[in-house]
Amino acid sequence: MSEVRKWYSKLLPSLKPYLYSSGGPIIAVQVENEYGSNKPCDAGHFDYLVQLKEIYREHLGDDIVLLTVDGDSYKLAQCGNIDGMYSTVNFGSGGDISSKFMVQRKKEPRGPFVCSAFFSGWLDHWGHKFAKTGAEHLAGGLKDVLEFNGKTASVSMYMFHGGTNFAYMQGGRGDWNNATTTAYPRLWGKMTSYDYDAPFQRLGTLHGNISCYVTSSATTARFTRCLRILPNNTLARSCWRSS
Repeated sequence: MSEVRKWYSKLLPSLKPYLYSSGGPIIAVQVENEYGSNKPCDAGHFDYLVQLKEIYREHLGDDIVLLTVDGDSYKLAQCGNIDGMYSTVNFGSGGDISSKFMVQRKKEPRGPFVCSAFFSGWLDHWGHKFAKTGAEHLAGGLKDVLEFNGKTASVSMYMFHGGTNFAYMQGGRGDWNNATTTAYPRLWGKMTSYDYDAPFQRLGTLHGNISCYVTSSATTARFTRCLRILPNNTLARSCWRSS
């Protein structure tokens, strides 16, 4: 943790003037991402989170909300969070939105419903088909989130636009279900592209023939981004609409 402390001693003070308590736009800081997926879930496992929380509090103070995010499983939420940090969930379209948010509510009896990472697509791997999420399926799932609990849930898109992994930083994922041994998983190498089948591609164009990524009906969020494109996939007009 010594190197983390060195880096954060430079990074976090630069953020402090932009915290909400200082009149800035930062209302919360995510401390970890899916840490509950790491094993084992023991005392040493949680000691890392305790040290992270201490570092953040040291440099940012007590007025900022610290949060973590894990998959929609109570076990993952338990292993990825400690007292003093707000637990949130991540998931994609499909399935029962209520049951996913209830995982968060079980961990956090009070507070807002937050999906910190709403998956727009998925990773692409060498030798596998490209990940594809239908526009209507994705927009429908996002609509369900925005309407949940009287339109009080918060959501962050992951990803809203695609990107690129430079050099050899793309890494890979372990496929334990098809592992050749019990000690090591089969490696799925990720592509250099991190397009993620996001609404915006890496070059700034829109996927497919989406006429309106998020519908502008009164059932969506208070402010809706309506994206309309021509048949040749060029951006024709973007508008902000207040419901």
